[in-house]
Order: sequence, then C-alpha cells, then structure tokens
Amino acid sequence: MLSNCVNYKNFIEINLADNALEDDGVRAVKEFLWENSTLQVLNLNNTKLNDKSCKLLAGCIEKNKKGLSLKSFHIGNNEFTDVGLEDLRHFIESIKTIEVLDVSYIIKVDRRKPFKYEDAMQSLFNAILSRKAIISSINISGNHGINDKNCFDQFKKILFECKKVRSLNISTMGMSKSNCKELVATFLKLMNFGWNVDNNLRELIWNDDLKKSPSSTLKFLSAELPKIYNIKLKTL
Repeated sequence: MLSNCVNYKNFIEINLADNALEDDGVRAVKEFLWENSTLQVLNLNNTKLNDKSCKLLAGCIEKNKKGLSLKSFHIGNNEFTDVGLEDLRHFIESIKTIEVLDVSYIIKVDRRKPFKYEDAMQSLFNAILSRKAIISSINISGNHGINDKNCFDQFKKILFECKKVRSLNISTMGMSKSNCKELVATFLKLMNFGWNVDNNLRELIWNDDLKKSPSSTLKFLSAELPKIYNIKLKTL
C-alpha cells in the first residue's frame, strides 16, 4: 500500500500503528521517505519492527537530499537491542525538526540473548538531547536500563536542558528505590532554583516507580506540583 504512495509527495501525516510491517513494510516506508520532504507526523507504534528496521530507516536519511521535516515521530511498542537503538539514534539526530517523540517500550527484553540495557538507554538519551532545543513531548516509559549511573546522570541532564518539554512520561522504567528518591530530590532542587520560570513542563506521568517513594513524598508532589508549578502529575 505505502509503495503506491511514493508518487504522492505532499503527505503531511502517515499512521501505520498496529500493523505488522516487518521487513517488507519498512522497506516501503524507507522508499517513501527517500522522496518526501513534507511529512510531519509518522506513527510506527506497535508495527513489529526490529534492529534491521532501524538500519533501514537510518539508511533513508542520506538519500533524501531535501531532508525530512518530521515534527512528530512515534515508534513505541517495538523491540530493539542496543544495535538497533544506535541506528535509531542516528535517524532521530538527523532530523532537526522533531518536537514530539514516543520511544516507549522499545528496549527488547530477551534473557536468551542478553545485551547491555544501559547502552541502549544511552543511545535513547543521546537522541533526545540532540533535539533539546525544540522537543516538547517525550515518552520513554517502559524502558529499562536507567539504573546505570551514567544513564541516570544523563536522564537528569535531560530534565535540566530540555526546557521546552511540556509532557514527560517516565512510567514503568524499573527505577530503583534510591534513584526514585534522588529523582524526587532533583525535581525539588530544580523547583527551588526557579526552574518553572524558564521550563515549560506541564504534565509528568510517573506511576509504578514513583510508588516506591514514601507516601508522604508522593502526597507532597501531587499537591505542590499543580498548585505552585502548574504541573499535572499523573500516577495512573
């Protein structure tokens, strides 16, 4: 279907979510992206993509001479290892216009072929930081590996530097109790330094991991974030 759309170069949005694209489908997406410079929204959520898919997507960048103008990119609920995430990082970093990024539940959990989750997470965070000047919505929920010290420090860097983010989803990341405590302290520190003056965050979605924090902390955040900083906290 998508291969028949190559000649229609003025598409603004394509939603392929919940379709089993696999290799042939991704090749069609790649060929379409070679020719397109108007697409603003691409939704590939839950399309059975893998590491090879990321390599195919990364390969389309060099052939599109005009450059992609994606503003919203969704690739959640697919399964990649650290190898695929490195190609995905290259794809995201090459598109200078991305404002909305959904990379939820994309780090593959396979105990038969283990890999370093922290390497995959590093690639993910590097991709986000490359768009720090314009990114407004980040969904990284459901990805494990954040408990590595370097990854966690990099995540805190995202909080400090991605000041245009309005919505942040960090649910179900397997964050340790100590890191939850440190992250709460980081939020409070940011607020004490007038963080809300030059930061646009208005929605924080943080469920399972936050519940590891003391109930008093959860109660405090739920009360203070909306009242003082106009940030809606969703614990689902």
